[in-house]
Amino acid sequence: MSKNLADSHLISSASAHWYPITVFSTLLLLLGVIPFAMLSLADHGPTDRTSGSARFIYFMGKQKQKISDQTQGRRLVLVGGSGAFYSVRAKTLQARFGIPVINNALHAGLGIDYLLYRARQSLRPGDTVILFLEYAHYLKRPSAWTQADYFLPYDLRYFTDQPLKTQIELIEKLSPGEYGDRVYDAAFAKPINGKHILDLMNGHGDLVKNKLASQSDSHRTKLDEHVAMRNMVFRQEGAGSITDFYRWCQERGISIIAGYPAFLDFPEYHSGVEMEFFKALGDYYHSLGVPTLGEPADFMFPKSMFFDTHYHMHDEGAAVMTELVGRRLESVLGITRNPGGNKPDAPI
Repeated sequence: MSKNLADSHLISSASAHWYPITVFSTLLLLLGVIPFAMLSLADHGPTDRTSGSARFIYFMGKQKQKISDQTQGRRLVLVGGSGAFYSVRAKTLQARFGIPVINNALHAGLGIDYLLYRARQSLRPGDTVILFLEYAHYLKRPSAWTQADYFLPYDLRYFTDQPLKTQIELIEKLSPGEYGDRVYDAAFAKPINGKHILDLMNGHGDLVKNKLASQSDSHRTKLDEHVAMRNMVFRQEGAGSITDFYRWCQERGISIIAGYPAFLDFPEYHSGVEMEFFKALGDYYHSLGVPTLGEPADFMFPKSMFFDTHYHMHDEGAAVMTELVGRRLESVLGITRNPGGNKPDAPI
């Protein structure tokens, strides 16, 4: 064997020997750095590299909490995912009844547990909370990427309060590259101010960007992709979070009402197993003694009223949905329309 070949063989053997050590050392370094990066980003805030959904949740969530903190007296508080954010207008309901109304709906991908956790941070004794949960929330779901992407790092307190199994499930949702991005952002990226996101929302927490006039071909294409949800089966284990939330509200003098989300109508929803799902949902709320704003079918609408998904209405659709919600609230709460917008005609 020539000297050059021998040297090459030795170098190759050395590389093979050191490669696993290098990988292991890099992994240990990342495991040590990542927690510090998470803590730094929690204070730092989103950057241009942060996912669109995490930026949306971060800035909208903080602003909605600020609106809640600044709103005095007894309030009506709307809770749900983006369906209620798009489709119910707190500003209109406040003008109708003359009492403070806050749209605290955010992002369905955060899951029912987190949405109700957020609600607990905002609600006060004397409030009335109206649930506009999306139908997937009534089914037991595994931890989702949207949750991991936001909790790690923007709500580490909630993350650390979860059972170890849930923490592991969330950690596994992010790729090594996504953890690397977080380390990079903590060290080098600048935070964004989020003004362009907050401009999409009014002072009551309603989304205002979903105008029919701004509906594009891509929005319509996305909407056309939706088909009827099938094999919808109401599961009691998926409702446990609602039962706990109901009891929490009772203990604090907070009233709770069950609304139903605006939903794209399909013939399949009016027969068979899907119809049984909607009936079981109403029966569940009635078993708790929670009043509802009618039946799920009352809040199913044609495609012409939706913006880009089967839960997201455009502004004209939202006006129809909000009028229906207002009429139902009149009978449930015993309050009537108040054109003056100063005081309710009857206490809630």
